[in-house]
Amino acid sequence: MLTENAIVLQYLADKAPQSGLMVANGMARWHFLELVNFIATELRKGFGPLWHHPSAGVREATIEYLSKRFDILDRQLGDQPYLTGETFTIADAYAYAILNWTKIHKIDMHRWPRLMAFLDRVAARPAVLRALAEEGLTQVRPAQSA
Repeated sequence: MLTENAIVLQYLADKAPQSGLMVANGMARWHFLELVNFIATELRKGFGPLWHHPSAGVREATIEYLSKRFDILDRQLGDQPYLTGETFTIADAYAYAILNWTKIHKIDMHRWPRLMAFLDRVAARPAVLRALAEEGLTQVRPAQSA
């Protein structure tokens, strides 16, 4: 049994190498895995305190911490449609899931319009729409204001 999301995603991508869900070769692969692990350790874990109804001070410090990580992810995205360029990968799927937590926690994302556009772009993918429908979920968009 595999339990860590970053590993499960890599496992699934390896099962379908023709899908392009993971960068396959050379240093680009290692940089790609670095990105996936950044999402796991810096973004996903960064939301941790917000799940426990923190005090105002802890909430503010957590959002400041996350904001710095959003800045890094925004730079990584740049003007590309996806985090590594033109191809949708497991990094995009993972980032989409985690960044959607901004709505749950009412984090204003206006400072990162490229990340907001990225979320809309991923949300419009047919597979994402199907998955949301199959799970009985509505599309989650980033909070427009705190």
